[in-house]
Amino acid sequence: MNTARLLTPPAAGAVAVIEVRGTCQDACVALSARLPAVGGIHLAHCAGIDDMLLARPLEDRLLIMPHGGRQVVDATLSRLAAGGFDHSDTAAADTSDIERLVMMDLHRAQTPLALELLLTQPARWSTFSGPWTDEDEARSSRLRRLLEPPRVALAGPPNIGKSTLLNALAGRDRAVVSNAEGTTRDWIGVRIDLGGLAVDWADTPGIRLAEDPVEAASIRAAQTTIDAADLLVAAADPTSGWPQLPRPADLRLGLRADLGPIEGADLACAALRGDGLEGVVQAVRSRLVPDADLTSERPWRWRGDGPVPGPRN
Repeated sequence: MNTARLLTPPAAGAVAVIEVRGTCQDACVALSARLPAVGGIHLAHCAGIDDMLLARPLEDRLLIMPHGGRQVVDATLSRLAAGGFDHSDTAAADTSDIERLVMMDLHRAQTPLALELLLTQPARWSTFSGPWTDEDEARSSRLRRLLEPPRVALAGPPNIGKSTLLNALAGRDRAVVSNAEGTTRDWIGVRIDLGGLAVDWADTPGIRLAEDPVEAASIRAAQTTIDAADLLVAAADPTSGWPQLPRPADLRLGLRADLGPIEGADLACAALRGDGLEGVVQAVRSRLVPDADLTSERPWRWRGDGPVPGPRN
């Protein structure tokens, strides 16, 4: 039996989630959309309705995520009903606890990579026989950053291109760029996608001894941001030294590398020219969520207060 049911509350919201069970291809035909592969997700334009995400966690399961306005949701359900999908709650009884938790937490996925990994969990949990190890727990803790964006602080002397780097990574102007020292008077935060990991990036004021009391206060406030960061990136360019920071840097990044070498840098880039940006993205993401964590096929315990995979459940 082909069924479709609304998983999110019926009141209007930002995003709705509709679960389809049965022949997923029929649902895609009804919506004039391409069928995702099992474990896949893609953005589809459903003519006459909306742009929506389609995710397929299992062979006979499809999650349809349009915008949450009532007209959009009703139009999507009507199109599915015309394609032979019963709009009822009859499918709820055989939904596993892990599937329900995944559906509840889909909205927490910050990027397509996070969503794809979350959608693989029902199958991984169902086939896992254990044991669940301390390394599994440590890996899961790191992977939770896919749902809870970590904080990255970039700190260095003034006027070396920190704001230019932020703008290049964000793909738009979020920080004022100027040749005048002390232009960034307060930390500037923006959420950006770094290789599938969403991070809250803080561009702090240039670290120096400042006579201007306003700038000095901003620099003192930035110390709190640096202390709270999950990853601290120290920055320098060919004409400056490395900043004195209240804690060791996790990454030493050379900026304006087109002007010359930066001694002591782990890697370097020239953000204004776009050179080396991919290396910055990879370095930051891999220090927060290593590639080995992302490629592991073992279950992910994405809720710290949730169940544990395997026989200890």
